[in-house]
Amino acid sequence: MERDKSKYKLPEGWIWTNLSELFVIIGGGTPTKNNRSYWGGNINWASVKDIKSQYLTKTEDKITEEGVANSNTKIASEGDLVLVTRISPGNVSIVKSNTAINQDLKILKLFGGINPSFAYFLLSSNMQKFIKLSSGTTVKGLKINDLTKIKIPLPPLKEQQRIVSKIDSLFSELEHAEKRLQKAIQQLKVYRHALLKSTFECQATKELKKYTELITKGASPKWQGINYTLDEKQVLFVTSENVQNNFIDLEKKKFVEREFNEKQKRSILQNGDVLINIVGASIGRAAIFSLNTRANINQAVSLIRLKRGLEQKFLSYFLNSPIANEYYQSRIVDVARANLSLKDISEIPIPIITLVEQREIIAELESRFTLIENLEKSINDGLSNVIIFRHSVLKKVFEGRLVEQNPNDEPSQKLLQKIKIEKEEYIQSERELEKLKPKKKRPMETKKTVLELLKETETPVSTQELWDNSIHEGDIESFYSEIKDIYEKLAQFKEGTKSFLSIRK
Repeated sequence: MERDKSKYKLPEGWIWTNLSELFVIIGGGTPTKNNRSYWGGNINWASVKDIKSQYLTKTEDKITEEGVANSNTKIASEGDLVLVTRISPGNVSIVKSNTAINQDLKILKLFGGINPSFAYFLLSSNMQKFIKLSSGTTVKGLKINDLTKIKIPLPPLKEQQRIVSKIDSLFSELEHAEKRLQKAIQQLKVYRHALLKSTFECQATKELKKYTELITKGASPKWQGINYTLDEKQVLFVTSENVQNNFIDLEKKKFVEREFNEKQKRSILQNGDVLINIVGASIGRAAIFSLNTRANINQAVSLIRLKRGLEQKFLSYFLNSPIANEYYQSRIVDVARANLSLKDISEIPIPIITLVEQREIIAELESRFTLIENLEKSINDGLSNVIIFRHSVLKKVFEGRLVEQNPNDEPSQKLLQKIKIEKEEYIQSERELEKLKPKKKRPMETKKTVLELLKETETPVSTQELWDNSIHEGDIESFYSEIKDIYEKLAQFKEGTKSFLSIRK
């Protein structure tokens, strides 16, 4: 961290310090999920997912006073900061009302009159240092001892106040600019949608199969006993992830063994084939495959090979239009996952338009879409510049270049001495309060291994509940290590985004 000091000379009155000198750092915990009386109360309980912005005003989960009393959670007061030290280390928020925290967060209590907003900007500017110091193979974590390694520049208190005022002014302007740019992006999306809708509104239609030589779909390599491969000389495997609106995205390429190409001859792609997604959330996304390479599609993609009478680009634009989407919604069958059949694809109603008219429509759409894409690029560049400017503002702050220094400001060294005294008084008062609290007899809770917990129940248990109630609470590495050791004994299934485990029978 000495390199930080050598990058620039601090202004007069500033000093180098670290987080442990500035704050009292307090850890949290999670009430057991086995006791329902601990949950659903009126006390905010924050976890990593709640730390999203400068201010923490509400949390997804709430606990009861009984849950607080019978767990290691601690409560942050209004004006305290909450710092994420595991999973997304470095994210930080200012607490707006009393909030309990879990074990992945730390409360940072402020002293000496430091403005919470200044402390927030101070921590935000050190995000990359938090990430760099984090360790762990499965989940990244930041230990309290690591926090002391992060050296930070501390300006005088009055200069901090000038800094916050200046940042608030600059960031307010940036926020207004950002909202206008985001609104412009949405307006372009609405315009694109309206353009496609008006283009393809037509009374007379003909079923797609009248224009096609082939309509088919792919298959899963696993069903054929064929493996994926990293060898790019084998067969390019196109999935629904690759089929975007009017373009094939091959940033993430997949390949399968050549045997798949030989077995699935009907789904071999040719340059000019139109592809459309027929399974899942991306139903209806369509694009033209325009490569001269050996390739196949999977079961979530349908191949459309046209005869004369219908231009591929015209079809691709139409398949991505609101008119076509209305048809998909009327035909979708949702059993395990939403899907369209090949019959549905073959019966898509295509506007009856001559080839000359189709080419005129293609030219007009491409002209307007080029304009839209150029505008979107300019807007996205503007949004990127907003982010860059925010970073440059924070960089200037802690190099002492954002506001003018005043030699009459009380130097930071005196502020640090004041913080030290207030911290010691706070810690002493907390100790005294703890002594005065009546001793509570808490029910003994013997932590058990994952295997022991699963043997005690007839029904599957969520991995989150196992984590909270096992001997591994607070140590994700050992938790997953036990799961790995006993994996052959376990049955696993998912319900939405949650994973459940039980003993295999």
